[in-house]
Amino acid sequence: MTVKHKTVLFAYAVIAITALLLFNNLFYSFCWSDEGFYLSTVNRMMTGERLFIDDWSPTQSYEPLLYPLYALFIKIVGSTDGIYLFFRIATLFFQALTAVAAYCIFSKKMRRSASLTLALVALIFARACINGPSYYVIGCETYLLGIVALYAFFELHRHRLFLFISGIFFALAVLCNPYLALVYITVSAALLIFSATRKRWKLWLCIWAGTVFVAVIYIAAVLYKTDPVSILKSLKYIFNDPAYGRKPIHTIKRLYKCPRLILFPYVITNLPIIAAYIAVLKKRIALTPKTKPLLFLLNTILLVVNGIVIEKDCGAFIMAFFHYGIFTALLFSPYTLKKAAVEYKRELLYFIIPGLILSYFFCYASDTSFGVCSIGMVVVSGGIASVYIQSFENAFPSEKLSNRLLKYLPLAIIVCGTFFYRVNLTYRDIRLFPHIAFIPSRHPATEKITQGPASGLYTGSIYKRQYDSILHTLERIDTEKGDTIFISQLAPWAYLVDKNLACGAPTTWRLPPSDYRIEPYYEDFAGHRLPDYILFLDKSIRDNDNEISGNEWIIRRLNECGYVQTSVACGILYAAKRKGYAE
Repeated sequence: MTVKHKTVLFAYAVIAITALLLFNNLFYSFCWSDEGFYLSTVNRMMTGERLFIDDWSPTQSYEPLLYPLYALFIKIVGSTDGIYLFFRIATLFFQALTAVAAYCIFSKKMRRSASLTLALVALIFARACINGPSYYVIGCETYLLGIVALYAFFELHRHRLFLFISGIFFALAVLCNPYLALVYITVSAALLIFSATRKRWKLWLCIWAGTVFVAVIYIAAVLYKTDPVSILKSLKYIFNDPAYGRKPIHTIKRLYKCPRLILFPYVITNLPIIAAYIAVLKKRIALTPKTKPLLFLLNTILLVVNGIVIEKDCGAFIMAFFHYGIFTALLFSPYTLKKAAVEYKRELLYFIIPGLILSYFFCYASDTSFGVCSIGMVVVSGGIASVYIQSFENAFPSEKLSNRLLKYLPLAIIVCGTFFYRVNLTYRDIRLFPHIAFIPSRHPATEKITQGPASGLYTGSIYKRQYDSILHTLERIDTEKGDTIFISQLAPWAYLVDKNLACGAPTTWRLPPSDYRIEPYYEDFAGHRLPDYILFLDKSIRDNDNEISGNEWIIRRLNECGYVQTSVACGILYAAKRKGYAE
């Protein structure tokens, strides 16, 4: 077996072991909000509801991607018991496949260590450490796979089918973040405008064909049982969700949010390396065999500091590595800025520029901050790793073992740091004890959920009691196929409990009784009847702060229609006269 073959086998073994270690963590923590929201939205499709008309969630565009797996699970299991864990495993499997594909293609021409770094970061990273199928993770992975396919054709001269495949993956990424359509259209127009690229129109046509293929299927699915007029009527409510800031000032802030998050938090911590670079630039410090290791050490220390101090987030070390790579290139690269743009052309075109674009538009689309900015940095890390390795080898050309170990040290730091955050940070649940390989022992205040959608997961004891309380309330409802329910304010997973209970609300996300969209949803849209049951969760239930004054439109309407009010363990249940509840 050659050294090359051993290196490749080692890389795949590292990817496999990392995936197995991540698998160990899938059983811990129950994400009450986000994961349940993703699954409850696709559940609406299962119950026959129409996209963009019956559901007013602004993030629903990617849900059809989850539908085939969701339908398969229901067909095999017959219920939603354990569906959280199933989708966590499926998401990790998809990330592992993406990692393998990225390493397999990029390592053919890039440094294998840079390719492996990118593959591992793509496997490990999950925005906010959410284990489920979020549009953040699916969007990042499909975007990266689109780049993988482009690289395979243009750099490895593979079959044109790869261009078609890239078009498919870019289309899927657009479904996860529709703002990326602006980028796709702009780049496509530029390719036709400039003569240097226009003559290759047949190649671009292959990419567009893949995108159109997805678009036709998607549009057909959306328009099934509905019409464009009704969709247009719903859009003003979909894009004016009170849970997301949509005022002009919020839009303005989002325009510069990405550059602010990339640059501003690091100004203070990077001052030592900035000062060192200025000194080198002004010839006050000479790059000698003695000063080079000191500068490398300073930069590496700052990589660790930035990864730990700036933000406790799964993307912290990925963001810090961006700065690390830039300063390494500024200090040790032999190229001028103009020459570097030529020498690092592949890194810029396939990784750095596309990754920064992805970060920008996820920052613009989301009402969150640091975590979404690091999404695109997953893609950027491949280019930065390659630039870093070339710059390091220029500064330390010797092949001594010590130099080789130092060269791989920052790559190990970004991978291990990202992994540590991923397995130790839990999203909105009891914290884990610090660990790397296996959970040494669960928090003493945890219990295993044994029934319902989150069956098989461990969560905080208090959260399990609240989960069971809602679950038992829903199980006591005397339901028939076609019944509907509205749960306020937030327990999206509860819509998955009873297959007879379809969602009868504008969205499964945060929906307080005072939400302005409730009245037009039932009054202005044919087919949106008042639900058979409405459950207003008590303020003691996590993520809920319901305040009912009695003047809300929905409360007045329920009283006018003679709904029966019942106090239950988790809140207040309203039931239509013809419906029953076993107390």
